[in-house]
Amino acid sequence: MGERNNPWLKRIDYYLGCPLVYCLGLFRKKNKDIPSIISRVLLIKTAGIGDTVLLGAMVEEIKHWYPKCTVDIICSKNNESMAKILSGVSLVHVFDMRKPVESLRLINQLEKYDILFDFAPWPRINALI
Repeated sequence: MGERNNPWLKRIDYYLGCPLVYCLGLFRKKNKDIPSIISRVLLIKTAGIGDTVLLGAMVEEIKHWYPKCTVDIICSKNNESMAKILSGVSLVHVFDMRKPVESLRLINQLEKYDILFDFAPWPRINALI
């Protein structure tokens, strides 16, 4: 079964995601500073090839307002090839839903981003990412 409209992922997102996001939020340092220079932007789109195509408009808009910034995407295996051909995207990081711990380790090693936009269907799973 695919990732899109997967009933198990929806259940995990709701029943496991809510307490996990709440608990992790208690320990997270709150950053209220808005960066004056935007040089690195990260987009999260973990499902939906068609929605990934539409994400191209967002990449163009970001590049219009911040032409020198780099735009990276975190996606899943099913929309990786589409994310790689979007114009203006520098790097594509794959989050494998079947190996979440390994994927979280890889993402945790990424450098910090100035802005993160989440376009994914599972709000709590993506909050963990």
